[in-house]
Amino acid sequence: MYNMSLNNNNKNILYNTLNIDNQSNSEEIIPPINDEENQTLICRFCLESQNEEDFIVPCNCSGTMKYVHRTCLQEWRSQDVNSNNFTRCNQCLFEYELSDTTSLTEKCCVSFCSFFENNKFIIFILIQIFLILLSLFYKLIDSNGTYLYKLFGINLEKSQEYYIFSVITLLCPLTIIIIIHDIYIYYKYKLNTYFNNYAEIGFPKFGIFILCNFLLFFFDSLVASFILSFLLQKILKHMLENFYYRNITRTSKVSDLRYNNNQNIR
Repeated sequence: MYNMSLNNNNKNILYNTLNIDNQSNSEEIIPPINDEENQTLICRFCLESQNEEDFIVPCNCSGTMKYVHRTCLQEWRSQDVNSNNFTRCNQCLFEYELSDTTSLTEKCCVSFCSFFENNKFIIFILIQIFLILLSLFYKLIDSNGTYLYKLFGINLEKSQEYYIFSVITLLCPLTIIIIIHDIYIYYKYKLNTYFNNYAEIGFPKFGIFILCNFLLFFFDSLVASFILSFLLQKILKHMLENFYYRNITRTSKVSDLRYNNNQNIR
């Protein structure tokens, strides 16, 4: 009887062991879910999930701040290329990995326009210096001050004649240079909206302002010079915002860290 009871107990232990093994073998191994691969990508600028092919990872931000549309990032950077945020993330302060093909000429133009756009008083001083130097030049080549009288029969005082020639010599080449520059970039880069709201007042009104400013020089040179410096500042600002900032952003491309770090792309 004792042997039979022992055998029965051994059978029960063996039977339970087999059941446990069968249960463990029948269980499926569920792989961990990669939340990043299954999440919906959202651009932190426009907060949209469309155009997935345009998504990049430009910096070390994570979560909902990780992905951006390249076009959104470029548009945001183009607002001010002189800011530190042009070359780094304003959240994690990561320095963007840039592929920069900007020419030295474009960089010099941006620096030149930015400097004078932020220093209107310097423009005013330079205008006065140019007018004085040009007046002295015309005084040397026409000491009698009779050139206008000989050409058009206009009799003016010497100082007035010198000043008229100085204003013409300053404004005419300056106007021609600006027109040639704007027409060149308009056709070369297909900027169909470049002349919209030109210098914040519109192209036709701007032309009228320039003409009135030219006439004002014959009545009050200081006021006319100040207005001219204001108009030039508006022109430089328009050039920067509507061409140079956008173009230098286009040629300074932010790299996608997913490719550089050999990460898996969604």
